[in-house]
Amino acid sequence: MLPDEHNSDSIKRRSNVIYCCSHNNYHVLNGHLSSKLFAYLSDGRYLFSGGHWDSSIRVTSIDNGCIVCTLKEHKDIVTCLSIGKSYDKRWLISGSQDCSVIIWEISLDRALKVNAKPLHVLLGHSMPVNCIAVSVDMNIVLSGSDDGFIMMYDLREGNYIRSIHNDVSKGEETSESNKDKKYSVTWIGISSDGYIISYSATHQTLSTFSLVGTRLATKKLCEHLFCFAISDDGKVLVHGGSSCLIAFRWVRAVFPIFLS
Repeated sequence: MLPDEHNSDSIKRRSNVIYCCSHNNYHVLNGHLSSKLFAYLSDGRYLFSGGHWDSSIRVTSIDNGCIVCTLKEHKDIVTCLSIGKSYDKRWLISGSQDCSVIIWEISLDRALKVNAKPLHVLLGHSMPVNCIAVSVDMNIVLSGSDDGFIMMYDLREGNYIRSIHNDVSKGEETSESNKDKKYSVTWIGISSDGYIISYSATHQTLSTFSLVGTRLATKKLCEHLFCFAISDDGKVLVHGGSSCLIAFRWVRAVFPIFLS
């Protein structure tokens, strides 16, 4: 619901959170901002938001709508955010159109202080970062980019581990309109079983990889996908898209279980 146009305090308070933008079409769907631009930390009831014109990350209190702090380290618009949680630590991971990924450490004091200096700045992509995923148990951060690569890094040390090429053009039928396009990584996830799942909007493909980068399965779809979730046991992927259906697939083989 939009703020009351006659209530200036409401407009001032909410505009800092709601009216953010992204130049990447994958982050604005039918006028709605992608959930990749937001991350929620339940410990302190704080919302982290990207997509702001000044390339910042804003930390907003859910309770009163006030901005707690602003992080400015990226050189271009922040396109994706994710939270990593262990029993004693919290991390914020951000990806940007400046082709970098930044890991921020979040302290657990009452003020929820976010360190102004990044814990790690992760480089390697040659084009904007579209998506990120983190597994604290496996100690890895994944990033997907328009350059068609998935990068894997060590969460705690920030070391580069490996690159996975998302190109599935060999042996796949490719339309004339798509044959010269990179297999941009639009969304990425990691299951508790250690499978990496990626989606390319440019070619409408879902792929599953092992942690060492071996491609296990690829499925060409007939729709654009907008939202994704992986079951707690790591075995089922749920997604929704332009067909107005919710699909359930086995993560390992991206084979459909049923549609609803």
